[in-house]
Amino acid sequence: MKLYLVQHGAACAKEVDAERPLTEQGKRDIDRLGAFLKQAGIQVSRVIHSGKLRAKQTAECLAQAIAPGVELEISGLINPKDNPGAFDWQSESWIKDTLVVGHLPF
Repeated sequence: MKLYLVQHGAACAKEVDAERPLTEQGKRDIDRLGAFLKQAGIQVSRVIHSGKLRAKQTAECLAQAIAPGVELEISGLINPKDNPGAFDWQSESWIKDTLVVGHLPF
């Protein structure tokens, strides 16, 4: 099993949009990352994100490139500034190559 940890792309400031979607530059950066991962032959069978819009958008874009058809999962344990130790890193479900899209400090 391989685990890929990704921080979401650049997001709008809270003052601009409280939902904090990806900026146009953030979208371009994630598109480039997806193309790079695809060209490198990276494929995952599982994609997990925090549920925050910016992480969801990042996960959706990357999933199109390296996990087509995979249903995205949401974890409530990888929100901004959450303790990484609280995430279930040792679960028996960690048998598939997985992409986790989160926030700092992940």
